Amino acid sequence: MKTKITLLFLFIGCSIVATAQTLELSGELRPRFEANYGFGTAPTEDDVATFYVTQRSRINAGLYFKNYSFYVSFQDIRVWGSDNVASNTGTNFSTGTSGIHQAWGEFKFSPKSNVRVGRQVFSYDQQRLLSARNWNQAALSYDAVRFHTQVKDIQLDLAVSYNNDSDKGSNAGFGVDDFNMTRIEYRLRTLNFLHLKKDFSKTFSLSFLAMLTGYQKSDTCNVIYLMGTYGFYGAFRNEGLEAKFNAYYQNGKSQKGLDVSAFMATAELKYHLNKGGAGIGGDYFSGNDVKKHSNSNKEHNFDLLYGTRRGFLGYLNQYTLIKKDTKGGGLIDIYPNVYLKVCDKGKLDIAYHLFYLANPVVDPLSESRYLDGSLGSEIDITYTHTFSKSIELSGGCCYYVRNETFDKIKYENPNNAENPYFGWIMLTFKPSWKISH
Repeated sequence: MKTKITLLFLFIGCSIVATAQTLELSGELRPRFEANYGFGTAPTEDDVATFYVTQRSRINAGLYFKNYSFYVSFQDIRVWGSDNVASNTGTNFSTGTSGIHQAWGEFKFSPKSNVRVGRQVFSYDQQRLLSARNWNQAALSYDAVRFHTQVKDIQLDLAVSYNNDSDKGSNAGFGVDDFNMTRIEYRLRTLNFLHLKKDFSKTFSLSFLAMLTGYQKSDTCNVIYLMGTYGFYGAFRNEGLEAKFNAYYQNGKSQKGLDVSAFMATAELKYHLNKGGAGIGGDYFSGNDVKKHSNSNKEHNFDLLYGTRRGFLGYLNQYTLIKKDTKGGGLIDIYPNVYLKVCDKGKLDIAYHLFYLANPVVDPLSESRYLDGSLGSEIDITYTHTFSKSIELSGGCCYYVRNETFDKIKYENPNNAENPYFGWIMLTFKPSWKISH
């Protein structure tokens, strides 16, 4: 009986594949060797560098029909040698490293309008607020319903989502509905957005993004703190000159239920030449000024939500959670950068970050004092060599020049602190195969 059912499903699957206009299969193998001495932390004299290899393995399949599509992506993320099923003669496998990265169905109303349902990747503009977070081997995807349409030079995307935990419905049909899978501030209860983009010319485009996000109040099942984020992204490029900017404002309720009034602003300017280029950028993320807001019930720290940090704020990830990593003071980052095409397929990038507190904060090691000004600097050097569309080799090194303010923000004694560094070498192999009829 089981054999007949299996054969039936195989027959149905083959029939569906046979009727598809396009079948696309692809994969990704991405091992990365890492040398870590303070990635995202402040090391001390007692710490030692660690060396390890992480790996992403993916298998992707897409079926594309005239009026609908289906896509699924399976992935396994692991550290070499971390398998939890092993013996003294070898490793077997790991029970907790595999899962679904994407699984969605897309239904077309017209050639330029569709709705996508399921687990999918959101990547908009510079990915400051909605990002694929691709450096992380697991990357980031969202369970949501997204509507997309395009009318001439205007694109509109609208997405809604609502998240819950596995206990929902487990209590005789009624769940506790409190979404306490982990620490509450780590999980968005709902993520919704409207993204509107218009190309004004071949050289200039402007995007508007409005987001409504919600966090569950801790230990409750009927209170969701909603926060709004609104703003613009602009991009201009004409011949060798390129400019980009972001400006966003947040209001509503924070994760802790406080009234929010926060903003971020970024700007980048770059000039491209035949064999390279140079530029400068600056980011500002608002925070709480303890001298002005010590008795305030408002939250002035801007929340980057699920946006990307690495790259924009340095490759050492010292400011992944800006509020936590600046003691609530907010952050300023100024970063001159250059790049050089060393050969037809090779590119060298160098960026230098100057970090500052946006507002003074209380010294965590001496509450009678304040900290402000510089948080130190970071230099990032990366090299990327593209052998083909399917094979790429990259590597880099990062070094942070700390100071006393940085040490105290990280709760470290300046006398014992060391300068963090991080290095990596990564191979990306992405074969693909497509058949259409």
